Amino acid sequence: MSSTQILLLASPDDFLLELARQDAVAAWRQAHPAGEVVAFDEAPPAARLVQELASPSLFAAERLLVVVDARPYFGASRRAAADALAESLEKLPLADVGLVMSVVTKTAPDGSLADAIARRGEARFIGLPEAPKPWEEARVSPKQRQVLASLVARAAPGLEGNEVVDALCEAYGFRPRELAKAAERLALSGEVDAATVRAQAGAGERQLREIEDALQHRDGGRFA
Repeated sequence: MSSTQILLLASPDDFLLELARQDAVAAWRQAHPAGEVVAFDEAPPAARLVQELASPSLFAAERLLVVVDARPYFGASRRAAADALAESLEKLPLADVGLVMSVVTKTAPDGSLADAIARRGEARFIGLPEAPKPWEEARVSPKQRQVLASLVARAAPGLEGNEVVDALCEAYGFRPRELAKAAERLALSGEVDAATVRAQAGAGERQLREIEDALQHRDGGRFA
């Protein structure tokens, strides 16, 4: 984030998006330790965002605006506002202000606003790894496991052992937020082994896993 003034983050998964946004803000803070971060949980009207981008901060020489949920800017019904915002982003000097926008979406955002951001800064789509095929008899694919293992390492350093990661993947599947929270609880408990993972997951998680497996294998009769 320190090398670009505008960053658009998009992903189908809200947790992976949240982590990417946190990393971008942390990188900006490190590059601008005296700077100010202003976060909008909901997207402000486009005209107000432009005004904020054009107005100097009263409290710091540099500042970063963060729009946590930028979906309204990319909706089909807001095309005119998005076009106006795109035009402003192309023209504003942005000398002492940066902008991070994040949006939960199944596909990479397109349109005039996404194009303007890509030209002026960076538009980054965080896709999801491919799920295992039904015939592979696997809870997660190797690429999914790689992503989940990185989340375990981030949430609870020291739990990177294959047995523990495998147990977490088996218990929670590709549900990044739930798995990361489970890794944190496991680290706090001090019991770092596969048996504790299974006990921590509980019957509810096991039943959910069985339902997911049944749906994956089209075996509805198993629950009759």
